[in-house]
Amino acid sequence: MFHLSKIARRLSLYFGVLLIIFALVIGVAFYHQLKTHTINLRKQEMQATAQRMAEVISDNLTVLEFYHGPAIANSRLSTYLDNVTQEHVWVVDPTTKDKENYKRLPKHIKQKIEEAFQGHKFMVQDYSERYKDTVLTVGTPVVDRLGKVRAVVLLHAPIEGIQTAVYNGLKILLFSIVIAFILGAILSAFMARWFTKPLAKMQVIAEKLGNEDYQARCEINQDDEVGSLANTLDTLAVRLDAAKQQRERLETMRKQFVANITHELRTPLTVILASLEALKLGVISEKTEIENAYGSMYKEGMFAKALITDLLELSKLQNQDFPLEKTQLNFVEVIKDAVESGKKLAREKNITISFETDVEELPMQGDMRRLHQMLLTFLTNAIKFSDAGTSIEINFKERNLTITDHGCGMNKEAAEHAFESFYKSHDERNKEGSGLGLAIARSIADRHGLVLTLTSAEAIGTTVRVVV
Repeated sequence: MFHLSKIARRLSLYFGVLLIIFALVIGVAFYHQLKTHTINLRKQEMQATAQRMAEVISDNLTVLEFYHGPAIANSRLSTYLDNVTQEHVWVVDPTTKDKENYKRLPKHIKQKIEEAFQGHKFMVQDYSERYKDTVLTVGTPVVDRLGKVRAVVLLHAPIEGIQTAVYNGLKILLFSIVIAFILGAILSAFMARWFTKPLAKMQVIAEKLGNEDYQARCEINQDDEVGSLANTLDTLAVRLDAAKQQRERLETMRKQFVANITHELRTPLTVILASLEALKLGVISEKTEIENAYGSMYKEGMFAKALITDLLELSKLQNQDFPLEKTQLNFVEVIKDAVESGKKLAREKNITISFETDVEELPMQGDMRRLHQMLLTFLTNAIKFSDAGTSIEINFKERNLTITDHGCGMNKEAAEHAFESFYKSHDERNKEGSGLGLAIARSIADRHGLVLTLTSAEAIGTTVRVVV
């Protein structure tokens, strides 16, 4: 026998209880209907039989009166009819009323017989001491050719035979119900197992998800609530898998972030400590050497300060609870201010910066200082990696801002990681950078709902695009 889960057994039990209730209701209704129908049918048969007997006696009334006078009940015809019909037949005529058998009849039966002598048919269902059972009594008047009632035919039948027929029918019904119940129980067990099979599979998948096996899938295709639940569980698995991968990436980035900080701070601290040790031990005694040592310590200290400042800046911008000082501003004016600041830096390398726009005003909510910082970071990088005498083009059209330089550019891998923290190219011109400038710029863009992309090609140049 196949194993049933708890919910399958419960469903089978519920289905079995419903079958029992249904069988009881059907059984009671069937018994009542069968009994009523059988009794009614028997009544109709007895009425028809009594009517035929009355007609036979009426047709032979002349002969009966010739031999028996008014006492037609004494004729052998009634006995003959009793044997032929297999019913208890009693013919009552006026002379019968004086006999003891008639006098022992119940009062209500006598009253019905008197009504029959008035031309009325009757039927009585009553308990009989003689038969020790309920008896059906049918009375039909015997009418002569002149329409006068000469006698009454009484037909008696105990209801026991009717009950036997009803019980036989009920036995057949009960047998059918038992067979149907057994088949229904087996079928319900199969159906319950079939219904709960997807639930059992989903339970296994849920346990796997609980054990961080996010590759597990239900893959149940059903157009119902169970299928919907399975699809929801699969969707949850996909999201958990994505979250796990994201968590792993963040953990890798965190470790790399800590390693980068350690690496970036170790160099200036090593230089500072080495210089201090040399000064303390008197290894450096010449004035020029002492000044150089102080200069190196100051330079490395400023680098460490700038690095720490950038780290704090990035940390604050990546924290969504850190508020920006947003106001209503004109983004085009912010671009123009950044371009003017960039031109001052570009003069040292004789680099030309041009700016074109198709609008003079683009209102938006933003932090002017942060947006200026972002744009100036792009311009500073463009100037840093451009050769002297080249140009930088800035265009703002259809809410797209592009900053294009014609410098050394970068390879595909470097372009893909350009906005990551501490990612720096190995170019000599970038040896003093902290690797946080573009990461800070991206955080500023994210906090303003701007979309950043960067495309670059070695020895051709780089283009930064900002979609407002």
